[in-house]
Amino acid sequence: MKRALLLVVLVVGLIGVVAAAQCGCDTPSVGDEPTCYTGYWLGVDVGFKLVVPGEYFSQCPIPQTPFITGWRVETVDGMVIYQQQFPDMPKGHNFEMLWDQTDGYCNQVPIGIYRLVIQTTTAGEFKNYVKIQPWPSPSNWCNCWCNCCCMQIDTQPCCISHNPYIQIARCTGRPYVWGSISIRIHVDLGACGCCSCP
Repeated sequence: MKRALLLVVLVVGLIGVVAAAQCGCDTPSVGDEPTCYTGYWLGVDVGFKLVVPGEYFSQCPIPQTPFITGWRVETVDGMVIYQQQFPDMPKGHNFEMLWDQTDGYCNQVPIGIYRLVIQTTTAGEFKNYVKIQPWPSPSNWCNCWCNCCCMQIDTQPCCISHNPYIQIARCTGRPYVWGSISIRIHVDLGACGCCSCP
């Protein structure tokens, strides 16, 4: 009986250690690259939202519900390249946001890693990372089957916290699907055409 109990304790302990090692939540970033990010193909809209888990409200004292006052996109050095603010009407924490991978002047951002930052009324700021990657060349595409391509995009999943966090939608853009055509047209409408003006 004691051996069985000891074996159970060792197995549970080993599973806990392996799970903690896989997570990488507290691992510092190496150089300019964060330990976790969501990959996106160049030119594909990035969808994201602030998730406030129910466990967040089990703290004592009970925290107030955070509302979103704005969001921004930064380079890994902290330079703001795009932002939206909601000063008069904060948004609920499940408000879905969309970044079209352009800067404040409506220009496509280059490939690289970008930090999404959401500002809230009572809980501070939250951040997560997106890695914009070039579309693979047709010679590198794998064999397709059943109208769906098996192209893999470089993504390093982040750990889910009991505190609020930014959930980034998985990239759904595919470089090729049989029988479909995707066209992206950019029309320069001047300074106020595609982006909101102050």
